[in-house]
Amino acid sequence: DVMESKLDYARQLGASETINPLQADVVKNLRAVGGDGPDYVFDSVGSPTTIPQALNSVRAGGTAVVVGLHAAKVDVPISAGALVLQNKSLLGSFVGSIKPQIDLPRLIELYRAKRLPIEKLITARYTLRDLPRAFEDMESGKVARGVIVFN
Repeated sequence: DVMESKLDYARQLGASETINPLQADVVKNLRAVGGDGPDYVFDSVGSPTTIPQALNSVRAGGTAVVVGLHAAKVDVPISAGALVLQNKSLLGSFVGSIKPQIDLPRLIELYRAKRLPIEKLITARYTLRDLPRAFEDMESGKVARGVIVFN
């Protein structure tokens, strides 16, 4: 993320590594993780800049997973050499590739067992009247995730 408040929040929730791309070279810093790069990199932006960064960051034999839809209608240049010569994988994952009948009961089970802290992920609740403030808070980085509550 480019907002320090979001990176701080990610660390509070257990992120072991955070990188602000405005302050550091993403690929260089990720490649330093574990000596030759992480096994997996998840790109939640999905832009022509971040997708190649994700693929170039994983170790040989690693997997880059694109979950962001920013570039859904944009062609993204990918190095065939990274895929073939380094045996890397590039995957897309829409809505986490969820299988609702299997995954939703499991997520509910994890939540009930207090192993999935959904309440920590929601940092603000808004009514429809508060919608302008909700957008301001989101754009300023004041909230991690805001929820619109319908009465």
